[in-house]
Amino acid sequence: MEPFKIPREILQEWKKIGNKGVLLEKKWIESINKKNPKIKSELEKNYINSDSSVLEKLIEKEKEKYFNSKPS
Repeated sequence: MEPFKIPREILQEWKKIGNKGVLLEKKWIESINKKNPKIKSELEKNYINSDSSVLEKLIEKEKEKYFNSKPS
């Protein structure tokens, strides 16, 4: 059996998307570091070093709210 192969065109597009994401993240980090160190410390305090189980509970709560409201 031949190994799974990703067509070259699809792989190239996938890599372009990944590279674009890397560049956007670098710009975002530079922006936070240069413009306002207070924003950086707030982000680290509230998101980077936070407990992921809290985030999971918030997501579940929002899902329930969404499905209970039955949007069109």
